[in-house]
Amino acid sequence: MMAEAASGRVTVREALRLANFVLREAQVETPRLDAEVLLAHQLGITRSQLLARLDFALDAEVENGYHALVERRSLHEPVAYIIGHKEFYGLKIEVDHRVSIPRPETEILVEVALASARQGKSPLVEVGTGSGAVAVALAVNLPQVEIYATDLSPAALEVAEENCRRHNVLDRIFLLEGDLLESLPEPVALVVANLPYLSRQELEGAPPEVAKYEPRRAFDGGVNGLDQYRRLFAQAPPHLLPRANICLEVGASQAQAINRIGREEFPKAKVAVIKDLAGLDRVVFITT
Repeated sequence: MMAEAASGRVTVREALRLANFVLREAQVETPRLDAEVLLAHQLGITRSQLLARLDFALDAEVENGYHALVERRSLHEPVAYIIGHKEFYGLKIEVDHRVSIPRPETEILVEVALASARQGKSPLVEVGTGSGAVAVALAVNLPQVEIYATDLSPAALEVAEENCRRHNVLDRIFLLEGDLLESLPEPVALVVANLPYLSRQELEGAPPEVAKYEPRRAFDGGVNGLDQYRRLFAQAPPHLLPRANICLEVGASQAQAINRIGREEFPKAKVAVIKDLAGLDRVVFITT
């Protein structure tokens, strides 16, 4: 697939230069990085290995395949969909157009949930699991805990099942089709959720990677972005063990509103707000 540079053959360096130009012209946010990730994927090597081989030549098949990947990215298809996976909490998570792509900021949700769940062995639930990224990360790090993972989309649950199988946690993650908490067979000690929290206005202004390619249902939080949180709190009481915790990823301006919604259902609740690395509100943690 690669050889020492020869006359008429495009080198890795030249292929990257051209791809960077094409993606920059298409106003892709990270053109150079994306060009490198896509070529490494096409060659079946790591980015580090790629950058150590800048003067090697590509054969025609690899070059043509790479051009096709760059064309897809120039249309703003997310890189994760093109290569079929996304790194999340140190794990390779398979993704495609049936599910949204795990974001780095959601790793904070995992950290907070892990800190809570390590205090006991009671079952927990991830609501709206999508690709299963959060549930899988929790299961890998909590070998003593059983986890329910719910989603309204059968197609999303198919992806989640593949990720559970890939990481050998399918025996401890129970995938349930249903609306939020309705399919739970027993009360749980911890609810973990990254629900749709974009307002309709924010969704309309979302970048094409989101608006054109990712499932709208994964982002549409209603007029003000809070619809699914209201529904979750309304469903929650019969599905919780005493003194259960609810751990929610939220939009940067939503923490106080979600605090108020939560206290309507749980007046005596204790609420903490955890910020992300940018100093923005990211997780609301509620002890009922």
